[in-house]
Amino acid sequence: MFSKTLFAVQALVASALAGNAIIINQCGYPLSVLSTLDGSKTPLPVGGQMIQGMVGGAGKSLKIYKDEADLWTRGTR
Repeated sequence: MFSKTLFAVQALVASALAGNAIIINQCGYPLSVLSTLDGSKTPLPVGGQMIQGMVGGAGKSLKIYKDEADLWTRGTR
């Protein structure tokens, strides 16, 4: 068990060092991820993970949200 966990951590670290964003959904509900560079939306189920390259995309950001209606709202609830 320990060796599998260590391998998974090493793989995540190597991916992050290669210019990737790593998102792991540990919430109790599904999320979605919006890439501002191309407007693509990716569903992220409970326990799911996503690796997104961040190199070469000036101004690229990832927005993680539960409800798309609240994606662009400002302020606090």
